[in-house]
Amino acid sequence: MLRTVTAPLKNHEEVYDYCVSQYAKNEIKQNFNLLRPAVIGQGYLFVALAQKGGVLALEPIDVSKNDQDKLEDMYELRLVNKNGISRETYDAIRSVSSVCPYCGFGEVSELDHFLAKSVFPELSVCPLNLIPVCHRCNHLKGATNPTPEGNFFFNPYFDSVPHEERWLFARIEIVNGGPKLTYWIDTSAFGDTLAHRLEFHFEKLELCRRYQERAAEILVEMQQHVEMYLSKLGEEGIRLHFVDEAIRWGKKTVNGLEATAYLAASLHDDFCNGNFKN
Repeated sequence: MLRTVTAPLKNHEEVYDYCVSQYAKNEIKQNFNLLRPAVIGQGYLFVALAQKGGVLALEPIDVSKNDQDKLEDMYELRLVNKNGISRETYDAIRSVSSVCPYCGFGEVSELDHFLAKSVFPELSVCPLNLIPVCHRCNHLKGATNPTPEGNFFFNPYFDSVPHEERWLFARIEIVNGGPKLTYWIDTSAFGDTLAHRLEFHFEKLELCRRYQERAAEILVEMQQHVEMYLSKLGEEGIRLHFVDEAIRWGKKTVNGLEATAYLAASLHDDFCNGNFKN
């Protein structure tokens, strides 16, 4: 369900310079212009490292607390503020995707700093450090930054998540008189680094639990299929129907909620023979 998205076309230099140009006080402009080489250079370095999966090597530039506050304020006052001079940049980046790439189903409502602006204030208005996300993912991710242990999230602009190898799984259980769909991930087929990142991403964003919450709609749909077709197809026919549905949904990604759910349903005898309660 994790998604890659097209990187925004906005340029870090242009966004930074435009924001700076709109400050009325020359003293503030001069200060931002003094910071400009380090800020823009850091933006280029961030992109170069991110393209190679090497953001762990990036160190924040050395700025005073006052400069840090001003760089963070630039984002809040110029991009986030609905009357901000660069609000169009915020909206343009937010519109890059309508679906949150961190979870794959939430509606995009805001931007997340992939590298937190509290640690990397110089990247506060760098477009490629701004990810369109849903509120829940943004809240759960918080100001988490990469650690040497490999605790960092997938960047939907630069990182690709395996889509041909199955790593998202589900099972159906009959609990308290009704079916329950539970998701989990298995990263044993991947190298240590990729496996750790995938596990961290899912754990920090509580994705398996959130997937289970969304599974209610999928369960209703699958139960309807059983009720409509069981008398005509029989148990084995329903099982094959679920397999066909898993294949159909899996053409997009085998690790989607629907593909995984239908495959789980095909493996559950009681579900396929209609021995469940709504």
